[in-house]
Amino acid sequence: MQSSLLRRSSTAILPHKRTSLFKLPYLLIQVALVIAVAGCERTGGGTIGPGVAVPDIQYKTLSGETLGLRSFRGKAVVLNFLASWCAPCESEMPALNALHRMIKDHDATVVAIGVDDDPGRLKEFAQRTQIEFPLLVDTSGHSHRFFKIAGFPETVLLDKSGTVMMTPDVVGAGASSEPVVKFVGPRDWDNPYFAELMRKIASR
Repeated sequence: MQSSLLRRSSTAILPHKRTSLFKLPYLLIQVALVIAVAGCERTGGGTIGPGVAVPDIQYKTLSGETLGLRSFRGKAVVLNFLASWCAPCESEMPALNALHRMIKDHDATVVAIGVDDDPGRLKEFAQRTQIEFPLLVDTSGHSHRFFKIAGFPETVLLDKSGTVMMTPDVVGAGASSEPVVKFVGPRDWDNPYFAELMRKIASR
């Protein structure tokens, strides 16, 4: 079923002589939601994959308090994994701030996770980049184990129930042009496509 859906989806986003190119972002968002539903129908297991529910992984806030991912249930989440020493991570922060501003009033949010990093350096990173969304600290290796983090930045989209979404990777210089469960490398997060996508996910 999933393969047939993907075939229909891939043809849906091709320009047609009667289809305005300005409508393509909307069509891509519809494709993203179709792919997500298809993934939910057939995927399970204990690690990242489309339709997999994320466990209540416990992280630390920059002030030292414990906060689990379950705290963000009820909101669609752009979950961004970073490191304070990572230049591409720092360069995409303004775009993530802009995305957060576009979605925060629509039951959606950006959440960043600093992985295997010093809390003091992450505080400096947050101040330097003027992060407007939660930045949590992972010193336990949970992100590596569940999300299979191999480098930085990497980003995962979650729906309001904490389920991993599979969406087309079609915007930005690093885009693969294929459906993904994880965006590897920086993206143009301030592109209106991502804001509309997250609003659609949050409305489901």
